[in-house]
Amino acid sequence: MRRNAQKWFPFGFDTDSNKIVDIASVENGLSCNCICLICGTSLIAKQGQNKKWHFSPSTEVKGVCSELTLQHIKKYIKVKIQEKNTLLSLIFCRVRRKG
Repeated sequence: MRRNAQKWFPFGFDTDSNKIVDIASVENGLSCNCICLICGTSLIAKQGQNKKWHFSPSTEVKGVCSELTLQHIKKYIKVKIQEKNTLLSLIFCRVRRKG
């Protein structure tokens, strides 16, 4: 995929906080310190005035990430489910200990 092709990502992985973040919660440009959830490519946060805010790969992307962003949405959902299950497990363990 060429760098100037319109490949937009709805969210990225913030390497500072180790969390999945949306475009509104990071700094503009490469200073967002985000990478692709699938391939680890550095992302650029594009927060302009004319187009919808989005992440864009900073280099040429090949393989899975050159396909639809559906892969990214699947990964996001999977991570969020794992986070919720971990939280629910911790709550359940604490309730059982008290009970």
